[in-house]
Amino acid sequence: MNNQNAKLPNPRGEVPIRRPGSARRTSTIDATWPEEREGRIQLHGITRDCITPEKGHALHTIGHDELFVTADSDRCITQIRSTPDRPSLQTLVGIRALKELRQQLASVIPQDQQKGAPFYSLMHDITGVVIISDWAWASRKESLLPGPRAKRRAMMAKMESACIGFHPDSSALRTDGRYQANMAAFVPPFVREDDPEGWHDLPDVTGVSMRRARWLDLWIEDDIHIESGFQDSATTEEGPRKAVHEYSVRAIFDKQSMVLKSVIATPHILPFPECPGAVKNIHRLLGSAAPDIRDQVSQTLYKTNGCTHLNDALRSLADAPALVANLTTHN
Repeated sequence: MNNQNAKLPNPRGEVPIRRPGSARRTSTIDATWPEEREGRIQLHGITRDCITPEKGHALHTIGHDELFVTADSDRCITQIRSTPDRPSLQTLVGIRALKELRQQLASVIPQDQQKGAPFYSLMHDITGVVIISDWAWASRKESLLPGPRAKRRAMMAKMESACIGFHPDSSALRTDGRYQANMAAFVPPFVREDDPEGWHDLPDVTGVSMRRARWLDLWIEDDIHIESGFQDSATTEEGPRKAVHEYSVRAIFDKQSMVLKSVIATPHILPFPECPGAVKNIHRLLGSAAPDIRDQVSQTLYKTNGCTHLNDALRSLADAPALVANLTTHN
């Protein structure tokens, strides 16, 4: 099932109020540049698992992790640490925070992967954040100058066939190096005034910064229901954050077998007109067991069959068993 006809941009807005008897997972990664655009990139990641009991609305935190990463101008990791500490992360120093990083995660933090722990998803998101982070600069006035525009045009030309938004006939490959101002959108804060505990504490970032934010709610009725959101946004000179990617996803798993019965993806903000077409293929995941979702996304929604960012949003569905365990153990 899909919804590819949504008018873009159409920001989703704040997250839902927490449901009684639900589990929630939130995460953010903020990227900043201490030496401006061509220098080091620093990442600060936070993730939290919590539940809201059937009776009352008090939030119970059952897991909280932080991640700190520094990569050089070639995007090689020079420093990495986490709270709680994971000494095995030091084996990642020296590798590029791109495809190589994702390939090594299973061997570096195997327990986090096997348990569907939020820290594994946070680490997996490093690559995506590094790839899209330059958009925080592309939306600034100085990026309209000939030099930055030429660099961005050359970078985007290398993306041909990487995803549906860059298929060979895509408008993305005909850009003159400007970012697509009419496709991005200012977005309201996620945090609700009437439910401030619904998000973990967000870092107070200043200057040029890029953020990937995720939330996922899970609750059990006759089946297992999931509602989630995914957003890439940047700080702006105007004040409010501006997003370049935003999706929401709703899914239903069979309560007994944990097989995916229904999935709907709604695109809210995407950079090119071709991008929303990726949702037409997500039905290929139906019938997959939750633990297999990550592999199924990679095998069936690769390159022009999917959207890189929608794929990242869909991979979080694989964590459903862990969130069910959180809910049944602590509720």
